[in-house]
Amino acid sequence: MDVAWLGAGANAGNEELHVPTRRADEALKPGFVFACDIQLFRLKEKIGIRIEDTIAITEYGYENLSQGLPRTVEEIEALKKGKGLLQILEGEGP
Repeated sequence: MDVAWLGAGANAGNEELHVPTRRADEALKPGFVFACDIQLFRLKEKIGIRIEDTIAITEYGYENLSQGLPRTVEEIEALKKGKGLLQILEGEGP
C-alpha cells in the first residue's frame, strides 16, 4: 500500500499527550476539550500531512476552536510569507 492514514485524538490541556482523562465508554461532557487529528502519509514519496482541530464540548453540542485556520496550500503559503507572531508582538506589524 502506497498510502497510510491514521486518525487519533488527544486530550487538550494535559501535560502529557495521549493520556486519557476519561474512560472510553464515558460520554463527552460540556467543558471537555480534545484534539482531533487525521494524518495521511504517501509512503513511497516519504511525505505526509496532518490536519488537526481542537474541539470543545458545549452544553448544546461542540465548538471547533480551530475553525478559520488556514487549510489549503495557498492559505498556508500566504501565511508563511507574512510576519511571524514574534515580529508582530515586537511592534513590526503584520
